[in-house]
Amino acid sequence: MKYISIAAILFVFSISCKKEIDPNDGHPRYCYVITNQNLDSLKTVCNKTQYDMYQEYPDLWFYRSDAEKRCWYNAGTGKFTKNCPIELVSRISPGGSNSSVSCDYCANWYHRVKRKHIPTGGTLYDQPRTEQFCADSLRTLFRGREISLRQSTDSVITLQFSDNGINW
Repeated sequence: MKYISIAAILFVFSISCKKEIDPNDGHPRYCYVITNQNLDSLKTVCNKTQYDMYQEYPDLWFYRSDAEKRCWYNAGTGKFTKNCPIELVSRISPGGSNSSVSCDYCANWYHRVKRKHIPTGGTLYDQPRTEQFCADSLRTLFRGREISLRQSTDSVITLQFSDNGINW
């Protein structure tokens, strides 16, 4: 008799705790971040299914707010993208194969041409430019590095590098 009453209590308890069927037909709802092509966050929208997002924002880029973000390198285009969710990789860098890489795999460095006139000691600098360097090339750079491009009897032309464009 004792076991029957415990079983009856457990049965009543399990019926009372039973969840109702999900009104959105089992499709999970999440928060999504809407971005532009530079992955700048424009707006966050919550309580939507992925289908809802495609219906309401067909021309915008979006990803789940809890999506894992990684850094990607596309060997075909040479493009490096930081903090990009997996869902948007093919849109950011289409064509070729995108590989997940360490976020310090590539970096932008400033460089400028330095022209030194030996007899007078005068120096001229070209306008600094930025360029992305990756992998082995990146490992050889440091602030103040100079690579000799040409040398003649009266001048030396080098390429200088800086990580911030101020300190050479």
